[in-house]
Amino acid sequence: MFPEEIYLEPTNFCNFKCIMCPHGYEGMVKNKGFMDYELFKKIIDDCRQYPGIILALHNMGESLLHPQIADMCTYASKAGLKTMLHTNGSLLTPELSKRLVGSGLKKLSFSFEGEDALTYEKIRVNGIYKNVLDNILTFLEINQGKVTVTIQILRFNMNDSLEPDAAFKELFKKYKVNFYIYKTGSWKGDVKTHSAYRLAKKRFSPIVCPYYQRKMITIGWDGIVRGCCLDYNTENPLGDLKKSSVQDVWGGILRRTLGEKIAALQYDEIHLCRHCDAPYQIQEDDTNKYFEKAGVVKIGYRPALIE
Repeated sequence: MFPEEIYLEPTNFCNFKCIMCPHGYEGMVKNKGFMDYELFKKIIDDCRQYPGIILALHNMGESLLHPQIADMCTYASKAGLKTMLHTNGSLLTPELSKRLVGSGLKKLSFSFEGEDALTYEKIRVNGIYKNVLDNILTFLEINQGKVTVTIQILRFNMNDSLEPDAAFKELFKKYKVNFYIYKTGSWKGDVKTHSAYRLAKKRFSPIVCPYYQRKMITIGWDGIVRGCCLDYNTENPLGDLKKSSVQDVWGGILRRTLGEKIAALQYDEIHLCRHCDAPYQIQEDDTNKYFEKAGVVKIGYRPALIE
């Protein structure tokens, strides 16, 4: 018994203060730090007997801030894990791009969000559109298709287009790039202003949390396993990997108890989940039964509600 996906956080520091993220609100993200490289290797060594696991080297921070991020990608890839990385792209130099491409990294996604400078810099506070765009294009030139690349674009309103702007898409015509359109969530109810799902609770009954269904585990920079990837302040710790193995925590009583409550839809009994909108995001397999209901539109791999 072992997770299929591991979200491991090299750091929860970020150099941006985006308006839809807890980092955009002073003091909301607490207990910041960088993962010790020896702890990282210990965690990866726990996973060696399960090759093929997806390892996402990101969660609540800008992973490229970690000085050993390329070494982390290399070490995990050599251990047989499928490595992924998500970044705002602002710190991506040509040298780092070369190291990442050569590290065995499988997928790299860019949190770009705004397709023009005005929109981008309104959302991505501290980000400079041209600089990040240039960094991405340089990476693509170095990459030459070796790493699968996705550019994520954010929509705040439910009736916005689900396709990337044609002029923006044209910028990447020379390269193989995927585009992913998504709508804002509420960070378990903490960032209400920008949540595109804020009316979902009024319209649909909850389902078993999609994050829980994915058989994933989230590890903070300090080695503490969190209740989920949205548990950015470790409100629901499940174990300490400085003292335990990934397998022990995954099969442990704290995670089993949390899972039993989620399976029973007892979200009001879980402080972490009480105000979260994730259980109200309709899943792909459930799409057909909702198509006849007014106001359902598909976004990315999930459908969501039109306001």
